[in-house]
Amino acid sequence: MGCLGNGITCCNKAIEENGDYKDIAHISSKGNIKFYVNESYIPEDALVTIRETARLEREKFLKYWIQLPPIKQYEIMLDDLPYSILKDYIHKKDKTLSEKIVDLTGYYMTQN
Repeated sequence: MGCLGNGITCCNKAIEENGDYKDIAHISSKGNIKFYVNESYIPEDALVTIRETARLEREKFLKYWIQLPPIKQYEIMLDDLPYSILKDYIHKKDKTLSEKIVDLTGYYMTQN
């Protein structure tokens, strides 16, 4: 595992592709895992390590996230998410800003 600036990259050191170790998964700063190979390809002990690392990253992110004021959370999500997604949340006239932030946060936390 290594940090390359946008989360944690998990590699198979036994296999090289284009001069680098083969990427098998990525753990986002929010603790979401994206597998680049079938999970059955990964040895069980490594899979446990990947999942535990993701859980710890999620805990760390949530501690950071909940201490932010809601308007700061909203600002971060506006910067991070594409407008094609945001428009479905921010243009709802029947919701308050607080409700929009809660709805958008639910989506945001699932994204890498």
